[in-house]
Amino acid sequence: MRTIEARFDLETIFRAQYERVARVIARVVRDPARAEELAVEVFLKLWRNPQAQDGNTEGWLYRAAVRTGLD
Repeated sequence: MRTIEARFDLETIFRAQYERVARVIARVVRDPARAEELAVEVFLKLWRNPQAQDGNTEGWLYRAAVRTGLD
């Protein structure tokens, strides 16, 4: 039986989605440097949240990016 950790590859997801997440946040905060910092925080939240790792990770990242930018 495989665990979530075995199926979830944060590095691969980070490489594939980081630019998108940073762009989404940049549209909200209008500061590209701050958006990059906040994008890293989004991925830390993903890493700490096992429920977000199972299912629609891209959708979760998008919602988390928007919410992080608004906060």
